[in-house]
Amino acid sequence: MKRFVISATLIVLLAASAGSAASLKSLMMVGPYAGYTLGLSGFNDYEDEFIKTSYGPGINFGGNFHYGLNEKMMIGGEIYFQSFKAEAESKDPNFSQVNYSESESGTSFLFSALYAMSYMQRAMLLLNAGAGLYDGGSDSDIGFFGGVMYQRMLKKTMSLYLMARMHFVMASETFMMLQLAVGLHFWLGNTGAPMEM
Repeated sequence: MKRFVISATLIVLLAASAGSAASLKSLMMVGPYAGYTLGLSGFNDYEDEFIKTSYGPGINFGGNFHYGLNEKMMIGGEIYFQSFKAEAESKDPNFSQVNYSESESGTSFLFSALYAMSYMQRAMLLLNAGAGLYDGGSDSDIGFFGGVMYQRMLKKTMSLYLMARMHFVMASETFMMLQLAVGLHFWLGNTGAPMEM
């Protein structure tokens, strides 16, 4: 009987420690990211009999902060900067002054939620979704996004993450963007990351 009680106690303690090791509750993380943004719908190349206009992929970078509400969910905020390359070329040699190449950029302020779908050894896969104001200033447009984030623990207070997200912005002409980025998360406080190293 004594052996059974000791064994049962050890099993309960191990289960409790495993549950706490894979929990986001009350944890905080903050970190930067950088990557590419590809313009999809709404960024189509345009051509008429006079001018040809095209958009190229642009860089994106930003930072986010999240706080764990429970074992699997975090909420937070994000600042997201993006830049696209726009080129216009005149098809009429008499109007060569129309030719130009410049970058178009914008700043977005987003509300973000993360949901842990699965925990792996030193890693986790999360759903990432949210909404916010795109481009900032007086020309702000409401939009929303969704995607996935893969997070790999480097040490107890730091992780590397990869994310792929689709952004839908409801401007005068709704457009879509695919964002691919890589970044670092720093886990704040004494608790460190959600998984044991």
